[in-house]
Amino acid sequence: IIIDRRKEQNNLLVYRLPLKYSAFSSNYCNETLIYSSSSHLMYDNSKNLGYSSDSELPLYGAANDCAGKMFCLSFSLHAIDNIRIQFWMNGGGLRFWPHYMVDLWPKL
Repeated sequence: IIIDRRKEQNNLLVYRLPLKYSAFSSNYCNETLIYSSSSHLMYDNSKNLGYSSDSELPLYGAANDCAGKMFCLSFSLHAIDNIRIQFWMNGGGLRFWPHYMVDLWPKL
């Protein structure tokens, strides 16, 4: 789920990237998921450059700073007791624990 606020207030986008970006082999590792978030989140269709399909559009990933307007939480749900979250902002990412949302963020 992506909330895109570049043009309209709270424009909610729900989509899945083509399989060449969203499918993983069964023996993937955490680095695979980190790379995917850093490179493949959403298409840049804001310029309407005449691409014939969405699959030809340039991709934004969490590693793009987008002039300070990109914020991403990437959830990797492996099992009920095995959840990894990456926090991305300004082109950089770091490991994030779920309790930060209730313990840390309200204090900021």
